[in-house]
Amino acid sequence: WNGLHYTFYGSRPKGRGRALTDDEKTPSFPSLFTDRIKLSGKIGGRVDLDTSFYVNGNGMEPTANIVELRRWRFFTTGDAIFLVPFSYSINVMAVDNYRFVLDDIFLEFRRIPYLGNLRVGSFIPAMSLEASGSSRDATFMEWATPIQGLAPRISAGWQFSRPMFNERATWSLGQFAQSLGT
Repeated sequence: WNGLHYTFYGSRPKGRGRALTDDEKTPSFPSLFTDRIKLSGKIGGRVDLDTSFYVNGNGMEPTANIVELRRWRFFTTGDAIFLVPFSYSINVMAVDNYRFVLDDIFLEFRRIPYLGNLRVGSFIPAMSLEASGSSRDATFMEWATPIQGLAPRISAGWQFSRPMFNERATWSLGQFAQSLGT
């Protein structure tokens, strides 16, 4: 399931404003869209379970199979236009006896000339390939020890990033506050 998708449109009467560009996908910055408002994205959720199942041989004591809830999350992510185009993400996660944590919450302004993309909010800085992907795609349950020890977790701050060499590499520059400990 890929989430519940939504799109909301709004516009101003003709003569009350105009777009300085008509290309929403690759605008030049700053591109002011004074004639329309758009909000599109998806709402979804995910449940992560830890399980263990045992098969007992002859003469072995029976062992109980275990299913535990590790975490569950709700999210919304998408694109919007309110004067300038931007992307957004809001992720709410419940862990450790249903303590709620705000996970990825950010706004991202794309295609700023010479600088690339600007992301502002609370998110995981791009310090490793493991940190750049989803925990759903992780090989093991936990990150590698050097990544856990050296790379920050969710931190509040800003980051410029831009792909180069036909998107085979990306440079990033950012400033972050102390990790939020999640």
